[in-house]
Amino acid sequence: MAIGLPLPKEISDLLIACREAIKEQRYEEAINSITAALHGSIANNTTVTELIGVYDYRHAAYVRQGDLEFALQDAKTMIRLDRNDVRGYLRCSAVNRLMGNMAVALQFLEQGLKHCSEADDQDILLKETQRVRDKLAAERVLSRPRDPVATLPLEVIEFIMSYLDYRQHVRMLRVSTSWKRVLSVLPPLIDTVSFVGAKTTVSSRMVRAALRRIMAPKILRAVGLTSGASTVLQDWLHWDKRISCLEVLEISDPTIPMRTFSFRSDVLREIALDFPTLCGMEIVQEVLRRCTALEYARFTTCVSGDQFPRWTLRSNTLIELDLNCEKNPAEFLRLIIDLPEIRVLSLSGFNDPQWPGDLDLRDSQYLTTLCLYDCAIRDLYLPPTLKHLRMESCEMQTERAPWPAAGPQPMLPGLDNLETLSMLHSFPGARFSEPFLPIIRQSAALTDPGHLKCLKFSYNLSSLDHFEAIIQAKWCLGLTELHIDSPNIVDRCSPFVVRSCPDLEVFHIRGAPITGVFIVDLILAPRSKLRAVTVQDCPKVHKDIIPYGEGRGVHVKFISSAEKAGKGSGRRVRELE
Repeated sequence: MAIGLPLPKEISDLLIACREAIKEQRYEEAINSITAALHGSIANNTTVTELIGVYDYRHAAYVRQGDLEFALQDAKTMIRLDRNDVRGYLRCSAVNRLMGNMAVALQFLEQGLKHCSEADDQDILLKETQRVRDKLAAERVLSRPRDPVATLPLEVIEFIMSYLDYRQHVRMLRVSTSWKRVLSVLPPLIDTVSFVGAKTTVSSRMVRAALRRIMAPKILRAVGLTSGASTVLQDWLHWDKRISCLEVLEISDPTIPMRTFSFRSDVLREIALDFPTLCGMEIVQEVLRRCTALEYARFTTCVSGDQFPRWTLRSNTLIELDLNCEKNPAEFLRLIIDLPEIRVLSLSGFNDPQWPGDLDLRDSQYLTTLCLYDCAIRDLYLPPTLKHLRMESCEMQTERAPWPAAGPQPMLPGLDNLETLSMLHSFPGARFSEPFLPIIRQSAALTDPGHLKCLKFSYNLSSLDHFEAIIQAKWCLGLTELHIDSPNIVDRCSPFVVRSCPDLEVFHIRGAPITGVFIVDLILAPRSKLRAVTVQDCPKVHKDIIPYGEGRGVHVKFISSAEKAGKGSGRRVRELE
């Protein structure tokens, strides 16, 4: 092209208008302006360098607008106008990168290195070439991943696998031969058999495959086995007394006869014999006595036997015990507990009302949590370390038996450190008038101020004297959560709650004939900290209490049982000016 003249003023004005339009994202207007400038430049015989600059403007407008094909055409035109100008190669490479063609983008940069000899141009092209090559190499690595087992050190593989559970290890055996070769000689596949969470019943073939991988058995969790699988597992356990080598044993199977095993072990730390496994009290005693390293035990289908006049639960290492006799009720009268290291104890099904007994745990000086479900209780003797006491669906002999020895009857230990107390659905026997056990009444009367934060109880007496006595006790002064289940609590009880529980934050009431006035009294109490109220099966409380509470920072929730489900037709709450 012949040497031309500088750009006329009208073309310069069009370029300025194009820049302003691009800045304001008016791309169509910018393209129209630059196209007019381009036609004027060609007609005025403009220099090649300036003409490439005009094409560069339109290329930028096309890129901003997203028309990459038109942008690529202008970039190629720039190269054709002057093969020694670096701008065309850079623009072609950039557009191809935006289009995902990294290899083509690299080719344009390499062509630019051949034709552009200026030092500055060479520096720019070399930097861009290296950047594109790095991205292209990363894409190739990701598109052709290698087996990590073949590249990573064994220590790194073990660290990664430690975050995966047993089922995931079993699935990964099918990934490749190298994975199977490595995983088959690493824990947990060499020391664990676990069928917890299996989506189908466990067949004998699955059990045999798992047992073949075992080298040093430590953990066994057998759940959901077929009869054939149970037989295979039973034979394996009997062979060479493998059960004595286990550290964790969990079985839930009705066909495995537990009394045929010898539970003498120095390594067993956890055992769980769950429903429908048949487990007699003699097995429980044997496990606790002979397993000298046992820390956790759960027996959910204990069968009591009349041939055992007295049961002794004795272990010097046990920390947590869950004992369930609901399928065959037992009695506390025949139970002796000698567990000096126990922290958490849960007992269920000791509910023979003819033989209620005392539960003496004063020697368990580390006990922090005691849960009693469906039990018949006479007296509780608890250590001062207890923090959580739960008695649900229990029948309580709330009057102490006559003291047979000479001298005054000893005082029950206090519950100075108790933080949560739950006595839901637990009531006194038919011939008792006191609603609470002696140890509860004594602690409420003598503990000052106490650490009780959560109190849940059921109350079915028509007289509210006992209710007021326990609520007004200094033991409850620091309560933050209160749950009352009673058909006899009425609106006039709200002042007792307000005065006795100044720090109350969560309140739950069920089955009471209260109205919205009770809830309003709690919300409007001076310096109230209340933030949540649950009203369950209280038909006289209208649901307009919900927006009333929300406006004062208290979340009110209604729960209705199926037989009492309704819209809440109680008396509405009206604000007093």
